[in-house]
Amino acid sequence: MTPTSRHHPKCPTCKKPAVKKDNAFFPFCCERCRLIDLGQWLDDRSLDREGKLADRCLLLTFPGRN
Repeated sequence: MTPTSRHHPKCPTCKKPAVKKDNAFFPFCCERCRLIDLGQWLDDRSLDREGKLADRCLLLTFPGRN
């Protein structure tokens, strides 16, 4: 284990060390990684009426349900 990895968790997007101090994007290492993660989440999921996560494809297939 390197000293850097021991003190800083890895960014969930790029796996580089994510420094918490003075980092508005923590747990991500930068804004780019935060936006990539947000975009992936928005592409994969949508909320149904009950506030539960549902596949966007299901909502588009059955438009009367949303």
